[in-house]
Amino acid sequence: MEVLMIVNKPKKDKGDVRYTILYIIMFIILGTIVFRLLFLQVYKYDEYKEKADVSSTRFIAENAPRGIIYDSDGNILASNTQTYVLTYMEAEEATEAFYSTMAKVFNILKENNESFNDDLSLKINSEGEFYFDFKVSSEDAKKSSEIRFKRDRGMNESIENELYKDKSRDLTDAEIEKVNEKLLAITPEETFYYLINQYDLFELLLPDGYTIDEYNTLYKKYNNSGSKLTSYEIGELIFNDIVSNGYSIEDIRKYVVVKDAIKMKSYEGYKAVTIANNIKRDTSFIIYQRLSDLPGIDVSLQPVRTYPYNNLASSVIGYVSSINSSEAESYELRGYDISTDLIGTSGIEAALEDQLKGNKGGTTVKVNSQGRATEELFKLESYPGNNVYLTIDKDVQYAAQEALKDTLERVRNEDGQKSATRGAVVAIEVGTGRVLAMASYPDFNPNDFAISGQLSDELYEKYFSPNLEAFGLQHIKDTGATMSLDELFPKNESGIREDIYDIYPKPLFNYATQGTLQPGSVFKPLTSIAGLMEGVITVNETMNDVVLGVERDLQLKTSKEVLME
Repeated sequence: MEVLMIVNKPKKDKGDVRYTILYIIMFIILGTIVFRLLFLQVYKYDEYKEKADVSSTRFIAENAPRGIIYDSDGNILASNTQTYVLTYMEAEEATEAFYSTMAKVFNILKENNESFNDDLSLKINSEGEFYFDFKVSSEDAKKSSEIRFKRDRGMNESIENELYKDKSRDLTDAEIEKVNEKLLAITPEETFYYLINQYDLFELLLPDGYTIDEYNTLYKKYNNSGSKLTSYEIGELIFNDIVSNGYSIEDIRKYVVVKDAIKMKSYEGYKAVTIANNIKRDTSFIIYQRLSDLPGIDVSLQPVRTYPYNNLASSVIGYVSSINSSEAESYELRGYDISTDLIGTSGIEAALEDQLKGNKGGTTVKVNSQGRATEELFKLESYPGNNVYLTIDKDVQYAAQEALKDTLERVRNEDGQKSATRGAVVAIEVGTGRVLAMASYPDFNPNDFAISGQLSDELYEKYFSPNLEAFGLQHIKDTGATMSLDELFPKNESGIREDIYDIYPKPLFNYATQGTLQPGSVFKPLTSIAGLMEGVITVNETMNDVVLGVERDLQLKTSKEVLME
């Protein structure tokens, strides 16, 4: 008899298997995390530390005072004063709150009658029309400045992609010229729309405390990959929507000005952007009290050029101004910060620029998410420029300028010479040849240019863009000129009137040194010597050679010339 024995195998606990699998998965996950941490914190430590240090490190520039300009008696003709400067520095929290912060800053400046720093060459007139202002006179210089302006902001890239898809090679001179022609065809208005799109001004339409979903939705609205709209057309859509939300063109442009300054500064690393120069002490205290509510904003002291006697010797001293686009490259090579540095533009300020400018300094600091300095890492001291002493005598200079102004006024009003609108005086010390005074009329106030970005529209028109149509009509009326307005001040290709006969009196033009005028009677000394040698005249004899009349060709005649006829 066989006996069958059935043995039941013990069942495996399925729970143990699941736990084992879970442990393995956890081990893999933890191992991956540990490996990743080791990779980042050990193997990649130096690389990421350097990136972190760079992103949290800022350089706060400190401008050096320019050298002082003295007259022959030690009177100060040009010096420096410390003024409060409002700046913005990018940081994580500051970037996120940029528009709300700037709105508060703009309101503070407006409430305290402070001027906004406006260095953007893309301007807007009282009629809401956009135009370029590069503070240069020649057409070639204007075109060159406009091309550089647009290239600096990447407007050439889309043109190059459209014309030359092969980006692996450098463009030829002919191809570059073709791109430049396309750039010049872009209007100032289209340029403004392009900047609105480039600088993501659609963020002005987002509510306070917006979510990432709200941002993405609005971003996709204007950046649809399937859209065939150009960057200018997208910018125009954004612009119209912003205007519909209650913003004025001037308000929108202010945001563009700051965004553009940040963009231009980004090429130099993390540096502060100037929002307002020469703000009042009371305004600076108001801002200090609200710093916690204004991430990225700071107030510092910087030297500003001052001319205590205003117009006195302005044609001799000259003035300082920001670096224009046509000169930017050459000054960059010399170590200038083209976005903030001021240079001597005329007169002694320009001729002795290398002596007068000091050595800039600054401080490298670590900053927190609000852009506030938390630790000073390195300080570079700034050194003022060298002082300059002139042969000009302040009192003689004043007398020369007043005499010149009074004489021209008398000639216009009493003698009826309405075209006597300019002149020059030079007083020279006989024994040494030193120039004691050099006056040019009309003159100017160099303090008007000392603070970058704050030249008023009226002063800009006076110095750089005079209304030649109104002036020409008045000139024809006053002088009885027979030539028409279009003959005296013809329009160029752009429809802008030009002063081809040099009729308009230019305040920034030194008529004492730059005027192309015929010299005095240089032959008279020779005839005088001959007369003395022959005994015809004596050293104490005086001859009054007055003007008797004027011929139709405007050639003056003396009494002797009339008698000889």
